[in-house]
Amino acid sequence: MVNKRTIILLLLVLAIVTIPLFMYNHNGNQTSFGGSDDQASAYLESQGYQSWFHSLWEPGSQMEDLLFIITGCLGVVVMVFILKYLGKTKAKMGK
Repeated sequence: MVNKRTIILLLLVLAIVTIPLFMYNHNGNQTSFGGSDDQASAYLESQGYQSWFHSLWEPGSQMEDLLFIITGCLGVVVMVFILKYLGKTKAKMGK
């Protein structure tokens, strides 16, 4: 017999996977959600803001994705190192 809790968790996972699929229209664009970065930059440009700094190098979209993934991985490595270090010190204190 299948546990009731297992069924509820499976339905929850199914909902988490399928609900985002309905949040996009047929063209692949978001229907009602927009990014706050886009809204902020559009507002500033409408107010006549002139940027006083320009990037020396602007990476392409694939390079941006790669850099974002690399920084995320580095953050995970740092967190694992810290947790491992804390686990070792806690184990030494317990002996």
